[in-house]
Amino acid sequence: MTSKVTCTAPTLTLVDRLRLQRYVALPGILGGTVTPNRRFWPYLVHRQSTATATSFLRSLRKKYGPRAWSWFPFRSTLLVLDGAGIEEVLNSCKNFADPFVKKLQLSTFTPHGAIISRPPVWKERRNLNDDALAFGRRTHPDGGPFLEIVREEVARMLDGRREVLAWDDFRTLAARISQQVIFGRGEYRDDFTLRLARLVSASNWGFIRRSRDCSALFARIDEQLKRSGQAGHGAYSLVQHSASWLAGHRDATEVEASSQIAFWLFVMKDAIELHTVRTLALIASAPAPVQRRLSQELESWASLTPDAITELKFLEACVTESLRLWTPIPILLRVALTCFQLKDGICIEEGQQVLLHAGSYHRDPEVFGAAADKFLPEQRVATHRPNCHSVTNSTPPLYVFSSHQQSCAGQFLIIFLLKATLAELLVRTNVKLLDDPVNMDPVPAAINHFAIRFWRR
Repeated sequence: MTSKVTCTAPTLTLVDRLRLQRYVALPGILGGTVTPNRRFWPYLVHRQSTATATSFLRSLRKKYGPRAWSWFPFRSTLLVLDGAGIEEVLNSCKNFADPFVKKLQLSTFTPHGAIISRPPVWKERRNLNDDALAFGRRTHPDGGPFLEIVREEVARMLDGRREVLAWDDFRTLAARISQQVIFGRGEYRDDFTLRLARLVSASNWGFIRRSRDCSALFARIDEQLKRSGQAGHGAYSLVQHSASWLAGHRDATEVEASSQIAFWLFVMKDAIELHTVRTLALIASAPAPVQRRLSQELESWASLTPDAITELKFLEACVTESLRLWTPIPILLRVALTCFQLKDGICIEEGQQVLLHAGSYHRDPEVFGAAADKFLPEQRVATHRPNCHSVTNSTPPLYVFSSHQQSCAGQFLIIFLLKATLAELLVRTNVKLLDDPVNMDPVPAAINHFAIRFWRR
C-alpha cells in the first residue's frame, strides 16, 4: 500500500501578507461583503480596486506558484490560484462554506440559513431550499405565475417613468418582484423593503445588530408560513412550497424555514436589481451584431411564455457573460471540516481556510484566452448550462454560483427571473445608456452600477 506524498506550499512574506489585506481584504470589506456598499463602491471603482486585486493575485501566482499560505484576514488560509485547484476544493466534501466572518455577517438576518450551516443540519435545510427553489429545473413549477408577476411589475415601472430609468427604479422593481415570488401575488410592502435594506446594509459590518428590523422580518415570514395553508393564500409562491415541504417532512426538526426564506428575500432582490442593470448596460454597449441577434431571438417568439423564457439561449448567454465579467461573489472561502490533502500533496488542517478567488479566475487569460476581458455572448451561447459550471470539455467552467454540493440552490430560478425581467424590458422598450457606453475591449473590471441611467426610446 502506497502512502500519499505530503508537500508544503510556500508562505507569503510579511510584506505580501499585508498587501493581500490591502488589495483584496480591505476593498472587499469597504465595497460590501454581503451587498455592494453605495457609499464606498463608487470610490473603489474610481480607484480600479478590482483590477488591482486581480493583478496582485496573478503576481502572487507567478511568484509563489498556484498554492501559497497566508492569513486572511485573521486565520491561516491557503490561497488556491488556479482553476484545477478551485475545482478540486469545491468538489471536496471535507470543507464547507461557513467561515467565521461569513457567519458573523449573515447571522444578522439568516441565523440558521443553509448558507452558513454545516452537516448534519445543513442537509435538512438544503433539502428545503432545493425543493422550494426547484434546484436543477430550468423552469420552476410556478414559472407561469412568476412570469406574470414580472410582466406586471415591468409594466408598472415603465408606466411610471417616461424617459429615464435609474438605479432606484430597478431597486424598486426587484423588491416588488422578489416579495411577490416569495410571499404570493400582491404581497408587497414598502416598509418591509426598508427594514430588509437596513438589515442587509448593517450585515456588511457584521457587528451591527438591528434587532427591531430583524424581529419584524421574521414576524412577517412566520405569519406567511402559518397562513399558507389557508385557501388561496400564498398560492404559487415559495412560501407555499416551503409550507408544503414542511408538512411532508415533519421529522425535519432543525430546518428553520424562516431563516431560509429570509435569505431568499435578500439574495433574490439583490440579484435581480444588480444583474438586470449590469446586463442591460453590456447589451446597450455591445456591437450591432450582438444587439441584432438578441432582437431576432426575442422576435422569434409570438409570446413570452415560461417555455419561451427558458429557450432564450442568447439572452441567457448575455446574462452569463455579465456574471463572469462582474462576478457577484468574487471570493469563495472554505473551512476544512477535517484534515484533508489536495492532489498535489498539500495538507490542510481542520479549521484552516481555503481562499478561491473566482473573480480573478473568470478574467484569467491563461484560462479564457483573448476572450477573458471581452463581452462575447456568441461564444458562450453554444456551451452554457444554467448551473454555470457544467459546460463542454472545451469550455472552462464558471463559478459564479460556486459549484458542486454547495452551489447556489436558487441559481436556476434566479436565471429564469433575470431572463424574464430582461426580456420583458427589451420587448416593451428600447434602452440606451444615458452616459458613455461600457468599454467592450477590455470590459472594465468593475462599474458603478448605482450611477447607470438608461434612456427609454
